[in-house]
Amino acid sequence: MGAAAITTTGFPIDRARVASLLGFAGVQENSYGCIAACDYVIELGPEGGEAGGRLIAEGAPEELARNDDSLTGRYLRKIAACA
Repeated sequence: MGAAAITTTGFPIDRARVASLLGFAGVQENSYGCIAACDYVIELGPEGGEAGGRLIAEGAPEELARNDDSLTGRYLRKIAACA
């Protein structure tokens, strides 16, 4: 079983096709609740293009919530499971 998220990209992505190519059952809408339920998260950034691609944070959602450099972590802090 696996899951992947592609968020905040400037590229036009056909999410249903990507899910199909990866063998996933379907597309899950992005939400921080969904991210909080993951075992492991990798956050790249801080922006897209030339300003992106740097590893910002990685680990369990709870670890990102404690990471001051993680934009995702700032939102995860608001979720009880990660507080």
